[in-house]
Amino acid sequence: MGDNFAYVGVRATGTKAGNYAIIGPGWKGTLPDGVVALPPSSTPWATILGRTLVTQGEDLKVVFAIQDQYKLTPLSQWGKGETKPPADAVIWEPLSPKTDPLADWKNANRAMLEVPPAASDAVLLRTFSLIGIGPGRDVTAQDEATKKGLARVAIDGKKIIAGAFAGAYAQKQVNGWNYPPPATGRPTPTGDWLMRAVQMLAGFVANDPEEAMYINVSLDGKGKPLTGANRYVIHFAKGQQPKVNAFWSIPCTTLNTILWIIRLTATHSATAAE
Repeated sequence: MGDNFAYVGVRATGTKAGNYAIIGPGWKGTLPDGVVALPPSSTPWATILGRTLVTQGEDLKVVFAIQDQYKLTPLSQWGKGETKPPADAVIWEPLSPKTDPLADWKNANRAMLEVPPAASDAVLLRTFSLIGIGPGRDVTAQDEATKKGLARVAIDGKKIIAGAFAGAYAQKQVNGWNYPPPATGRPTPTGDWLMRAVQMLAGFVANDPEEAMYINVSLDGKGKPLTGANRYVIHFAKGQQPKVNAFWSIPCTTLNTILWIIRLTATHSATAAE
C-alpha cells in the first residue's frame, strides 16, 4: 500500500533513545515498561526505512555505535537477550514477470490473502473477480483470451503509470520541476488509484512532505524529454543551493527515460510504512 503510519526521529519523537512498539490492526495487550506504542498499522505487514545523518567531520565510529543500537525484537522475546527469527517464519518469494507473464496477478492474489482489501474496495473486487483477480483467486483458470489480456495489461499498465509520473500527474510544476502532492507517503486515503501506483513505481516508501520533498523532472530546459544520450548540468548560483535542515541529494531513476529527483530532507528518522 505504501502508506506511512509512524515515524521515530528528531522531528517526530526527539533525540533521546527509546523503545517503540510497532503494532498491527486490532492489537490489544500490555506493553513492557518503557516501551511506547506507535500509531498502529492498518495491515499486518510493515516496512522500516532507517536513516542516520552523518554531518561533515563527524566521527563514523560514533555513527556506527548508534546504528548498532537499532534492533527489531518480537514482543514475545522482549527482555530475553539475543533474539532469533521464529522457527515457523515463512519467507514468501514473489514470482517474476520475466519468467511468468501472469506473475504480477498471481503475486497480487497471494498478497491479498495476507492483507485483505479494504471494505471500500468491495465493488472493484467483485468486478475483478470475473477475470480471476482477488484474494486467493486463480488467474490460470481463466480462458486463454483473458490470460493474454492480463499479460498485456501488466506491461501496458506500467507504461501508463510511468507516463503519468513523467507527465507530473497530481503534481505541481514550478520552473519545470514537479513537486509531489501533499498526500505523498500516505496515498491510500485519497482514493486516487493512479497516484498510488505512481508512488509505488517511483519508490514505494516515500517520506511525508514534513520529512522530505522529492522534486522530480523528466524534461530539460527546452521542454524535451531527458535521455541518456545527452549530458546535463544542474546549476545553482552562489548561495542559491537548496536550504534544508539536513541534506539534499540528486538520485537518478530510470522510468523508460532519465528522471532526476532532488530529495530535500528535513532530518534523519525511521519511517514505518504498510
